[in-house]
Amino acid sequence: GAAILFTTVQPSDPDVTWLVLTDSSIDDSSGGNGDGLAQIGETIELTVEFTSEGGTGAEDVSVLLSSAEDVLSVVDSTAAVPNIPAGGSRSTSDPLTFVVSETISDTVATLWAQVTANGGTYTGAGRIDIHIDLTSTGIEDDPVASIFALRPGYPNPFAADTRLQLTLPAPERVVARVYNPAGRLVKTLIDSPLPAGEHVVPWNGTDERGNHVASGVYFVKLEAGADHALRKVVLLR
Repeated sequence: GAAILFTTVQPSDPDVTWLVLTDSSIDDSSGGNGDGLAQIGETIELTVEFTSEGGTGAEDVSVLLSSAEDVLSVVDSTAAVPNIPAGGSRSTSDPLTFVVSETISDTVATLWAQVTANGGTYTGAGRIDIHIDLTSTGIEDDPVASIFALRPGYPNPFAADTRLQLTLPAPERVVARVYNPAGRLVKTLIDSPLPAGEHVVPWNGTDERGNHVASGVYFVKLEAGADHALRKVVLLR
């Protein structure tokens, strides 16, 4: 397999893959006020792009996101990247997610994206500086938000319980259920009318009978009137 380097000098060996973190973008439309800025209290979805600037491509590429500081809490830390051909660029196929702390005081915080590729033999890391807008909070300006949102579970992965935050712009009958990857119903979390505003959808890793379910990937499907959302949660006991 080809080596993967994170350097500022292109390698002279044409058979070496040279991966460079070339772009990153944030999206706060689901977990914040949708203004495109990282603000206090928001849940941010992050997409990162890598370019292979060496002579060979990279296969089986995955990204592991970690925070260098307490002010950014990583919620969904892993994402896959499609195979990157030599000279090509690819972005994460599903977003990474982090939460901006309510106690942040600096305007820049650092995340690290560790990349593994080519069968897991080679790794590298790229730095992402997140610029924080401290002029206002991202989710508390209006207690009854104008858009429907189901924020990712936190913590995720989880061992005991996880909580998803739901925003309803209007009163609705809400149905939230947990499914396994085969589509089989595991547990109904909510099936009742809820008023407009912020709500918490908790799951403690049990089925309908109260039995603890096995570690693994599960999906929380929520319907509220015409709105619906699907969130992945990972249980690790």
